[in-house]
Amino acid sequence: MCQKCKMCQRCKWIHKNLGKLPIRSCHELGCLPPNGIYFFYENGEIWGHDGKRKSKRIVRVKTHKKQGGFEDRIKKHLLISGNAMNFGQRNRPPHDISIFRKRIGRAILGRNHPYLEIWNNGNNGNRRNINFEKKIERKITKRLRGKFSFRFIIIEKQKSRMGLEQRLIGTIARCPACSPSNKWFGKRTICDGKLWQTQHVKDDGLVKKDKATLSNAIKKTNNWIKNQQNHASP
Repeated sequence: MCQKCKMCQRCKWIHKNLGKLPIRSCHELGCLPPNGIYFFYENGEIWGHDGKRKSKRIVRVKTHKKQGGFEDRIKKHLLISGNAMNFGQRNRPPHDISIFRKRIGRAILGRNHPYLEIWNNGNNGNRRNINFEKKIERKITKRLRGKFSFRFIIIEKQKSRMGLEQRLIGTIARCPACSPSNKWFGKRTICDGKLWQTQHVKDDGLVKKDKATLSNAIKKTNNWIKNQQNHASP
């Protein structure tokens, strides 16, 4: 079997098996585990592994480095809590904390916007227009909460998370069957890709043992979610 066919089969397997997990809105996160890998989906983006083309395509895969930092990472993308919008000239704005937000901001601004250089460089000091940045940050949050959803799997060990993340990205990015729609917003900043990220897109794909790891993680995550729901019930 050729390498492209292998990537296609593995990508289909990833999408299909993650479909066993509930998908969450970006408005209300619910309870999240301490450690894991998340998979973002975007409205209008469909996978290429069936003729009906109804299943959502993964547009971002990511994890976190700090143990116990999974929920905090998601919240920094979505600005669910905290006072992140109270930044000023000397404070880091949300898009300097979340590369995901920075990329979406680039797409909102467009490739030729005069503020793009400042947006991309977090060390511009007095050149920054704070009111303008807050306007863009609000647009980013509105887009993330309105057009994105996500699934996650529980992976406790940092080394396992980091390695698996890279191979998941490599598999999905190199799959010949999944492609961005003509209207994918990410094309405004990532013209040659289909994920809201550029790191690891050329990495090797999943290896044989990864399927067992993912299958176990999906089962564990489903059980964890059910337990959380049971504890929340009156």
